[in-house]
Amino acid sequence: MRKLVVILFAIICQLSCNDKEKSIIDDEYNFKKIDSENLKKLHKLKKEFQKTKLIRNDSIIELSFTKDYYIESKNKIGESFYTHYSYNKNNHLINTISTTFKDMPVGFEKWFDENGKIVKSVNHDENYRFSIYELIKQIKKSHNINLNDNTMLQGIERKFDKKLNKFVYYVRYKLSKSDLKFIILDGQSGQIIEEGMSQIII
Repeated sequence: MRKLVVILFAIICQLSCNDKEKSIIDDEYNFKKIDSENLKKLHKLKKEFQKTKLIRNDSIIELSFTKDYYIESKNKIGESFYTHYSYNKNNHLINTISTTFKDMPVGFEKWFDENGKIVKSVNHDENYRFSIYELIKQIKKSHNINLNDNTMLQGIERKFDKKLNKFVYYVRYKLSKSDLKFIILDGQSGQIIEEGMSQIII
């Protein structure tokens, strides 16, 4: 019986690994190239890290370049989710892709080889069953605060809190020019653990 359990466990692990490998091999961004219109805009920039912005459909696109890469950041108007791409300058193929909410990494971050084929993927949401989308809805409902509003939100991060021994969200938003409200939420359930006031240090 014990031998059978071990064999079944090994099979499950193998299937899981195969699914993971397949998802990497079949990644939708494999061999993606930079948009030709964006490339034309980039060629007009004179120096590294110089930026240009354009609006296309319902999104704002920011472009720049470094010595080896073209950089593109994209977000929908009125939202604070940003998708960041880097492309190899020599062949215009994708090098990395990541997503942030404000400055906080969310979703998958992916790395590609020089041929544009995915080689590594990290899920930043892995320890947060309560998603960033659920967080936005909850804070809007409970505190009438729109986390997509950059004029109010002072900061948002998520991390492992050693004192609480759990993964948490930490949200700070402005009440006035000098006062901040902070809220700490459980990363698994979304339950509010603590909230209070602090001051903006100028």
